[in-house]
Amino acid sequence: MVNRTKVEAVAARVIRVILGSIFVVAGALKLMNPAAFAVVISHFRILTPLYPAYAALYLPWLEISSGLMLIMARALPGASLVLMVLCIVFLLGLGSASLRGLDIECGCFGNGIASSSIPIALFRTVVLGVAAMFVYKRSN
Repeated sequence: MVNRTKVEAVAARVIRVILGSIFVVAGALKLMNPAAFAVVISHFRILTPLYPAYAALYLPWLEISSGLMLIMARALPGASLVLMVLCIVFLLGLGSASLRGLDIECGCFGNGIASSSIPIALFRTVVLGVAAMFVYKRSN
């Protein structure tokens, strides 16, 4: 018989590493062209003109550092909480864009990879947010 707690621990580790890796890759791809990422952010029409540039410079580093913390199993509550908040903020941005009828791409993985439509990005963000919540709950 398989020990349930061992299976849960392995599943939690796998989810943590996959989630961290996704955010490291997403942040790194955005860093390759921060100017293009700033344009994607500006298409959401939420921030005043100066702030998309700041967001494009800092958000990828936040994603990378939080993702690395998950991969290395360091500061798990804080790193997973940061990723949950990023997912919530992105969900609000996507929802706002959708309600306003904006036909934009998410820019989740920079310009190098085909961006997703809003419905696909919403689904993916919910899945990532739930995974981050799972890691957070397991780390406390």
